[in-house]
Amino acid sequence: MIATGLKYSCFFIGGILIGGVFLPIMKCRAYSLGEKVNIWRAKMFLKDKTILIDKLFATDLTVEVPQVEIPVHFISGRYDYTVSRGLSKAYLEQLQAPVKGFYTFEQPAHSPLFEEPEKFVQIMMEDVQNGTTALADTTLRGDK
Repeated sequence: MIATGLKYSCFFIGGILIGGVFLPIMKCRAYSLGEKVNIWRAKMFLKDKTILIDKLFATDLTVEVPQVEIPVHFISGRYDYTVSRGLSKAYLEQLQAPVKGFYTFEQPAHSPLFEEPEKFVQIMMEDVQNGTTALADTTLRGDK
């Protein structure tokens, strides 16, 4: 247990997670203190004790979820090495949905909403809330 905690502590300190993710979550009033603590407990200590990651990697969303009845907006950081932009784009291209938008953030990695909050809020207010894709990458705009 301690080794796992140390392994992840090094990752947190070395990356943007402290200032870009940890502090914003801890300052967020939407979560109770218990929820904030549990977010990080789950990230640090429970990952290796569940089979969810195996199920995640074994799931082909193109087969399991080929169509949805709601608007879909994918947010992606250009330097995200946790979630593949290419795979995300390919899935969105195949997905059948009434509105589809793919948004690339040029500077961020895995947490665009914390790294470029102004752009994220603009997308939420102008596109997501209005059911449009005017701000989406032009190659993957999918309003019907």
